[in-house]
Amino acid sequence: AANIRARLAQWGGNSSGVNVANIDNLGNVHPDTMWWHYSLGNIRERPFSEIWMDLSDPLMAGLKQSPRSVSGRCGDCQHFD
Repeated sequence: AANIRARLAQWGGNSSGVNVANIDNLGNVHPDTMWWHYSLGNIRERPFSEIWMDLSDPLMAGLKQSPRSVSGRCGDCQHFD
């Protein structure tokens, strides 16, 4: 269990908007494969690098924040460091 915990801590949690992206068949960029309902932009209109680094989008700014603020039930967890 300690080995798994160390790997999770090293990984840093969810990589949405940081190390993981999704570009759908229409060119829409999403924070990851589960965020089809939220588009950050379209690669037919702007380069991916520009979309991915644009922190004017509140969602992307929050996802790229380090460390990310965690509140609610998850933030209250006894196992949360």
